[in-house]
Amino acid sequence: MVLAVIVVLLGILGLAGYQFWKHKMEQEQALKASRTYRGYVETQQPAPSVSEPEQASALSEERQMEQKLLAHPGVTPGQGFGAPGVKSTGVRIIDAIDEAQARQKQQQP
Repeated sequence: MVLAVIVVLLGILGLAGYQFWKHKMEQEQALKASRTYRGYVETQQPAPSVSEPEQASALSEERQMEQKLLAHPGVTPGQGFGAPGVKSTGVRIIDAIDEAQARQKQQQP
């Protein structure tokens, strides 16, 4: 009996360790993709002709939108991800989807 309990506990610990490792690998892949994409975008964008405070504010907002999109499980960045309006539209879309799913969960018994 004790041996069975030990085997079950080891199995649970092994499964938990595997899930943790898998989660860390997914996080590292997402971070690597974000860094790769960010480097690509920085090399492709021409220098803007706005003042530094405006530029900093716009970059901050864009990075926030980018982070929100990349953190969402339904978003996979691809060609055109950095095109004007894509990120703001994407944020609106995932917000609408999340709101609809939340309303649907509230309506279910």
